Amino acid sequence: MYNEDTILLVRQAYKLTDARGMSIEVMEEDLAGYVEKFGVSLQWQRDQIEVAAGVQDCLVLFNPDHKDDYYNIVATFQAPTKLAVLTAFIAGESASGMSQAAALTLLQGGKMALANMAATEDAAECEYYADLYNIVNALIGASQV
Repeated sequence: MYNEDTILLVRQAYKLTDARGMSIEVMEEDLAGYVEKFGVSLQWQRDQIEVAAGVQDCLVLFNPDHKDDYYNIVATFQAPTKLAVLTAFIAGESASGMSQAAALTLLQGGKMALANMAATEDAAECEYYADLYNIVNALIGASQV
């Protein structure tokens, strides 16, 4: 279980839901399509996140080859109406010592942020977070208000 107070916000956006509504199953279905579309090595599992209002279900996105040594993305939503609030957080640790701030920069800036990364950062890990930029944007629904 994750706690909202101990993880770092990546992005939050509003998204109009379609006839399917919004649920963990809908998020999983969408993720499967995005993984295929963007060609990123990604798996996910269901978990829960403790928030101010109680406990919510969430999806934890992770690199299957680096499950315990790359940061994870925790995705959750609130959908009280046809307008859902989707949120992505970064959680966990980086075995290479990459800071959460550096990973966050890549998750928010994608390939364009790679040019500004320090040469001391693990290149493969940097590339992975930059690749996740497209998936996080697609899943969270950035620009779909």
